Amino acid sequence: MLARVYKLFAGEYKVYVFSRKNDIKEGYSTRDMAYDQKIAMGNLGIKKAHIMSVSQGGMISQYIAIDYPDIVDKLVIGVSVSKQNNTIQNVVKIWITLGENNDYRNLIIDTIEKTFTEDKVKKYRIFYPIITRVGKPKDFKRFIIQANSCLTHNAYDELDKIKCPTLVIGGDRDNFV
Repeated sequence: MLARVYKLFAGEYKVYVFSRKNDIKEGYSTRDMAYDQKIAMGNLGIKKAHIMSVSQGGMISQYIAIDYPDIVDKLVIGVSVSKQNNTIQNVVKIWITLGENNDYRNLIIDTIEKTFTEDKVKKYRIFYPIITRVGKPKDFKRFIIQANSCLTHNAYDELDKIKCPTLVIGGDRDNFV
């Protein structure tokens, strides 16, 4: 599914899509994730890159650009934050509780309802019976650790260290970030 989304970039760029590693420990932060991303890029021989990131990826890419400026040529951050607000704190805490209760169905529905535009939500609601049964993790430990890292992310005071050209994308209908 992701390949289709990024195919339009493939003519001009070599495209890599990254997620977080599987084995993570309590307290794993977005800055730790940035370090792991730097290591992964090095292992792949990527010396410098245009980085496009969304949501938590945007949090991670901020620290990549702050801590490892020599590997970032240009940066695009979509629907992300440099520090938390009350909305994010409240919503992510609900998601953590749903994860702790192994309530995948309501976690997926709440995520869609709170992060997609109303037009998209209307289109997806019919698919909730299918979407809420696909992709359920064996346990939610990894999800909860990553969600907690969002709650503690705060790169705001270091944003001036980002020296590469940066495009930040938000939306006037974004009710979450």
